[in-house]
This record gives sequence, structure tokens and C-alpha cells, in this order.
Amino acid sequence: MKRNMRQTIADAFVSMVEETSLARVRIADIIARLDINRNTFYYHFSSKYDVALWVLRTDLDAELRAALPDNELVCLPLESKRCIETPLAYYAHVETGARTLDCSKFLKAFARCTLGRQDFYRKLFDIRELEFWHCLTDLYYPAVEGDIEFILGGRYMPDATRGMLASLCTRHLLSTVAFCLESDERETLLNDKANPFWNIVHESLYAAIQSHPINRYGPRAEARSSRPS
Repeated sequence: MKRNMRQTIADAFVSMVEETSLARVRIADIIARLDINRNTFYYHFSSKYDVALWVLRTDLDAELRAALPDNELVCLPLESKRCIETPLAYYAHVETGARTLDCSKFLKAFARCTLGRQDFYRKLFDIRELEFWHCLTDLYYPAVEGDIEFILGGRYMPDATRGMLASLCTRHLLSTVAFCLESDERETLLNDKANPFWNIVHESLYAAIQSHPINRYGPRAEARSSRPS
């Protein structure tokens, strides 16, 4: 029953966002439409953004599991107010060589996921929905930071530099999904022969890290340079 009520709330939320926008949907409106009390809503979700992420996470989990083997999936528990639920796939770690990664299957699966509820996800990925974009960034920043650590392979990078790269790459990945969602040429974009650039973020990241040997400026190098000659 609890699971069914959570799904009922989510279904109502999706319909209301499609009818108006994420910004205009209020928790009070969801409660009124379903004729439930406020405590019932808050038993399952903390906010409307919590509902939005629940819908996205469950949709994306199904799409990723259909596209990738289990050993390449990155899973994270979907935390609710009452418990930590079964981990859901939300990212992928596909190694193609020494410290090289292929993010293309993940990104295409993410894009296909949003196209499955195109009207709904267009409203969510609207550039004016800053709070939802913050939620997405908070979700994916740690995963992208982990990719950077993998590419570095133990080499030194200042925290500020790593943070800048993680922020830029996270925004680029999410913006790619949003671009595909809004494009009239999405079939072309999802065609590997017409668009072989789905892994451009990680290819560029690897090339940049290899080209700039910042490990020479690590703490040990700085200590050596500070010694008296």
C-alpha cells in the first residue's frame, strides 16, 4: 500500500507538471487532487523536487538496466524520509583502456529516458527550473568527480582544480541530455553513425589531463622546490 501511494502521488505529480509547469505545481495542489492529507504526502516525499527525482531515478534505472550490463552500472540508494530503498542505477562506469572511460551509453540511455515522458521532462529540464538543476548537479557531481579520480590514476591535482573540472563536466553532461530533449533532430543525435560525439566530455577530459602534467606541482614537488640549494 505504501509503495502504491508513492506511485499514485508520483503519477499525479507527472500529470500536473505536464498540464502546467514544475514551478506552478504546489504540494497543496497534489494533496487536493488526490484528496489525501498533508501527512500522507510528507510520509513519502520531502518536497516536489523529491518527487521529481524519484520519477527520474526510477525511469532511468529501467533504461540503464536495459542498455548496460550490471557490472558497468553505478547504483545509489534512493533515500526516502522513512528508509533507504533498494539501490537504483543512475550512472555507468565503462572502462575502455588504461584510465579511459566511455560515457556514451549512459548519456544516450539518459536521453532516451527523458524522451519516454517528453512533455514531463521538458518542463523539468527547463533552464528556469534552477532548483531542479541544483538537485541534478548534486546527484551527478560526485560520480563525475570519481571519473576524474579514475583518469588521474593516483596523480596529484589540487582540490580547486578537480572541483572546477567536476562542475564543468557535470553541467556539460546534463546540458547534453537537455539539448537532445529539446532538439527536433533527436533521431540523428541518437544515431552513432551521424553523431559519434556522445563521449566528447570524457575524451576531452582524458586528453586535457594527459596534456597537462600537473602532478609535477604536487605537494612533494612543492616541498622540494622550497628546500634551500
